Amino acid sequence: MIHAFALAAVIGLVSQTPAPPAPPVAPATAASPTAPDNPFTHLLPNLGADLVALPTARNAGILVTGGLFALVFKNNNDARLHTWVLEQDASSSAASIGNVVGDGYAQAGGAIAVWLAGRASQNVRVETTGANLIRAQVLNGV
Repeated sequence: MIHAFALAAVIGLVSQTPAPPAPPVAPATAASPTAPDNPFTHLLPNLGADLVALPTARNAGILVTGGLFALVFKNNNDARLHTWVLEQDASSSAASIGNVVGDGYAQAGGAIAVWLAGRASQNVRVETTGANLIRAQVLNGV
């Protein structure tokens, strides 16, 4: 069953289309520079909008398609891979790296570090990227 969800996730990632282009924004005048909003002030409304936007016909189609592919191509590879992973040395350097990089604290810390770097350098793009990473971590936790 796990492989069905993994395949659906892979199909969903592969089939993503780029977002439509943003509407043109009037250039800011040099006399009145505006600082970007603090992304944390909009975190909860944005998360609410994200959750509301998830159940769409397109997402359901991706999930159904992935599930059908998983059923059609069902095999015993998941069990073999699981057995192989359990047989590996948990103290290996590769396992140590994966345990650190894949940890939720490392992921959240990295997202916060990107946001802080953008904030400190006054780079709006980096700050927004960090804010989006934080938002993704919170949404993933939900």
